[in-house]
Amino acid sequence: MFCLGLLVAVGIAALQDVPGYMDADYYFYGGVRLADGYGFTEMILWNYLDDPTGLPHPSHTYWMPLTSIVAAIGLTLFRFLGDFSAAQVGFILIFALVPPLTAALCMRLTQQERKATYAGVLSLFSGYFLPVSTTTETFGLYMLLGGIFFLLLQKEPRRIFLGLGLISGLMHLTRSDGILWLLVAGVVWLFDMKNKGRDVKIGLGDLFSRRRLLLAGELLFGYFVVMALWYLRNMRFFGAIFPPGGTQTLWLLDYDELFSYPPGLLTFERWWSSGLGEILKVRAQVLWLNLQSGFAVQGLIVLGPVALIGAWKKRKEKVIRVGWAAWLLLLGVMTVLFPYAGFRGGFFHSGAAFMPIIWALVPVGLDVLSHWTVRRFNWEVRKISPFFHGVLAFFVFLFSIFLVSMKLYGIGPSSEADWGVDIQSYQVLEEHLRTIGASPNDIVLVGNPPRYALVNDRPAIVIPNGDVETLIMVIKLYKPRYVLLGKNHPQSLAGLYEQPKDQLVLSYLETVVDTHIFIVDEGVP
Repeated sequence: MFCLGLLVAVGIAALQDVPGYMDADYYFYGGVRLADGYGFTEMILWNYLDDPTGLPHPSHTYWMPLTSIVAAIGLTLFRFLGDFSAAQVGFILIFALVPPLTAALCMRLTQQERKATYAGVLSLFSGYFLPVSTTTETFGLYMLLGGIFFLLLQKEPRRIFLGLGLISGLMHLTRSDGILWLLVAGVVWLFDMKNKGRDVKIGLGDLFSRRRLLLAGELLFGYFVVMALWYLRNMRFFGAIFPPGGTQTLWLLDYDELFSYPPGLLTFERWWSSGLGEILKVRAQVLWLNLQSGFAVQGLIVLGPVALIGAWKKRKEKVIRVGWAAWLLLLGVMTVLFPYAGFRGGFFHSGAAFMPIIWALVPVGLDVLSHWTVRRFNWEVRKISPFFHGVLAFFVFLFSIFLVSMKLYGIGPSSEADWGVDIQSYQVLEEHLRTIGASPNDIVLVGNPPRYALVNDRPAIVIPNGDVETLIMVIKLYKPRYVLLGKNHPQSLAGLYEQPKDQLVLSYLETVVDTHIFIVDEGVP
């Protein structure tokens, strides 16, 4: 399983020569900075949530650092392969570990090697996750860590809590919502009232017995072994264990407000004034979108129903009950608390943790389906079962290849691939800036600061979500030298993009590759 996973991962990675999109750009950029000795700092700003004072800026104040750390390890050890290929090495190995882990999960559930092998094969072609699992992203890490979490649940309860704490810490170090897995582990501890294999009465004496307190201590110790240094870093820079501004995303009224300036605009009062009806309407819409994502992405359309049959068959297993509780908790958080982040990719990213258990349940569901068909139509199970298994595996294989082609090459409904689409434009823009006298330290305002900084090694700040007045406020505070207003601009700057002209401290120079170049006048206060 590992060798097959490695073969598939290397094949997909060979098709990728750039991170692909902004999230992956950011993690790769963070890895490059770490490998180059700059620590957790960055010469970019891609949001204003923590009210940054300027550049350099503490890195990973919104996204967590483990993905960049994995990239930095690859860059440190294998840079002779080229920067991005070196950064991919860790993610290739992580992807290769997922099939044997999935097979182990299924083996624990079924005690049948045939089913375990089939589950591992399904994980080789992971549908929507396949094109993005070998780039500098969280998907492979979350699959691996989620699979280990579920595997630990199948072991003796008194031996798992240190491991659950460590895995919860690593999941939190990967994604901010990873802290939910510590809560899930806490629920496991709370309801796991077994002692030496016998049920005991639930009471305060049992809950706070010496043994159970030790287990809780193991859980928290494992978590803080991983997270303590990161919390200390945050205390040093921000005076709190969590960076400021993260909770402000609770009050978004639109996803683009993630890039708002000043950050003080995002308040509870403003959010509440939008009206309870609108608030509930948005969450109802997001719930439907997230359920569709669960069906299409996590369930890959056909795997989901079969896995649900398998989950019903194994419903008495602790790992299934905990899995359902964790999935519903994630759905609730990504729908009620962070709806815009949820439907714009948060639920997709976080759902990767459940994929190993979903794949492990598919062979169980297929067996149930095969035996039902035999009873209903009087067919032979030795004929119908291989047919079902073969058809499903073939569909997963073809659909996954199609998704890779669509994501990387634009084959399918997309007219063109969006993988790294701005890179050439950013290179052309940088060459042009240098011809008109831009110095290497001049800051630019641009749509995708991580990508621009990666491609051109230039400090970059995101164009804020707001009107021209907001843009001028950002210019006066952060002192960029150029503004590169591209076709993917904030809606409130549509007028300036359609009719570029001088604006107060901005002078319009020219348009290059569908991007308007403005220069900031000297002497801006």
